[in-house]
Amino acid sequence: MTDNIVNENPKVPTSQELFEFFKEFLSKWSGLAVQPVEISKDEIPNLPLELGLMFFEPRIGILVIRASDTFESLLEKSASGGKTRETRLGFFTEIVVLFWNRLVSKFWGMESRKLKQALFKKSIPLDWPNRQPDAAIAVFVEKELVEIRLWSPLLEGEMENWKKSRK
Repeated sequence: MTDNIVNENPKVPTSQELFEFFKEFLSKWSGLAVQPVEISKDEIPNLPLELGLMFFEPRIGILVIRASDTFESLLEKSASGGKTRETRLGFFTEIVVLFWNRLVSKFWGMESRKLKQALFKKSIPLDWPNRQPDAAIAVFVEKELVEIRLWSPLLEGEMENWKKSRK
């Protein structure tokens, strides 16, 4: 099987567009402020809270959102706003799902529920494509480091690597 690039259609947001979008998204969801952080392209910070998804429409790619282990409790505190708020998914997972839904709407003008279902998984850096992401940001949300990486389009081998199960 050759490593041909699959489906190169709609534009991938730039890192700056991704930053502006995440900043606005998180502010509306939680009221939390986002500050950009410079991280070396070769550096992969240890961020134990990580969820990724491989999507197939309107293009093929992988979106990974990572954070420090106390980021979820920060989300929970900010989401409660004085009244108890619950989520079936957990606050970090809810943020990832909502971010994905809004990203598809904003950058590709589509509704994620009408697309082929993305493959969600608790990912690790070994699951990622072995190259720099097409867009990436690192930010501090209060004192918590959050990173978003987006690869699109994907090579066939990168898709197969993502689908492997690792323990």
